[in-house]
Amino acid sequence: NEETSISPLFEIDPDLQYYNTVNNNLYNCDYHIEDTFNRKCKSLSITNDCFSVMHANLRSLPKNMPKLTAYLENLDLKFAVLGLTETWLQESNQNIYNIDGYNSVHNIRTSKRGGGVSLLVKDKLNYKVRDDITVSDKHIESLFIEIDKSQYASDHNTLVGVVYRPPGQDLNIFNQIMSNLIQKLKHEKKNVYIVGDYNINILNHDKHEPTSDFLDNMYSNYFYPTITKPTRIHKQSATLIDNIFCNNVSNNYSFQGILFTDISDHLPVFYIDYSMKVNQ
Repeated sequence: NEETSISPLFEIDPDLQYYNTVNNNLYNCDYHIEDTFNRKCKSLSITNDCFSVMHANLRSLPKNMPKLTAYLENLDLKFAVLGLTETWLQESNQNIYNIDGYNSVHNIRTSKRGGGVSLLVKDKLNYKVRDDITVSDKHIESLFIEIDKSQYASDHNTLVGVVYRPPGQDLNIFNQIMSNLIQKLKHEKKNVYIVGDYNINILNHDKHEPTSDFLDNMYSNYFYPTITKPTRIHKQSATLIDNIFCNNVSNNYSFQGILFTDISDHLPVFYIDYSMKVNQ
């Protein structure tokens, strides 16, 4: 069918390129072009009032801003939160690159070029920046916001974070930082969504101990990966390094997947909980 044929992994062995766990039926994660994404949203009655988050590693927001905005205009859904990694913004230009209808929060590198994370939040949503769990060092770059429960008529506040792990750094140190962060978030008893580029290929979880340790920490604290297929695809490799982890399992009312586009060499990922809607 059309949705299967557009998958970039159509001819690759799914047993090797799919994240299989005891929870592999938790989420149905597929690739989507604009048309299939829009049709799915329509069939599920997903509207702009629903909670939704998208992540994209841009490898330079100044360079790829036109591609990103043009792509978003082709989607019928306006995501509530956009998480961006490798923005490559600087202090001199961080206020220049904005998207209409969104407020922007940035965590930029000051010591050297590259990296950087941003969150773009729909301007109708009230939120506060969680500086206490925002980090920027050589092992991890993160940024979090908190949305009050009154916004989505929820029993709990919603935390949305974006995380970038620079490649080549000690994964064991990153795991310890994430473990401390997850423990803190767990005790806050809030709905948490952590999007990002972890540069950890979880398809190798059974062959690489630090990767297994990373996932064990997430699972043991009830954070589940919603993306289960590769997000960075080249002729000789397909890796699952971008993901959205959440502790608010709503698989009966969720729609998640990977957007097939050439904005950068990473495919954007998304998660929608259409049981959560803006309180009118």
